[in-house]
Amino acid sequence: MALKIVYTICCGIDVHKTFVVACIASTDSKGVTTYKSHRFSTFTKGLKELSQWICENFSWETWFRIPSA
Repeated sequence: MALKIVYTICCGIDVHKTFVVACIASTDSKGVTTYKSHRFSTFTKGLKELSQWICENFSWETWFRIPSA
């Protein structure tokens, strides 16, 4: 059974006490999914790095859609 692609790009975050792991999954027009993951500290500096990493690696143009009227 194959999974249905609902969003072409998404980010999952696994939260632990001292670290978080973020994974960005991106599916191209051919249905091939690629993954990028990174581990960050839960201290303020690490969470700021997480935010920056997501902004740098997340393709907002392919994800954000304005609903049609």
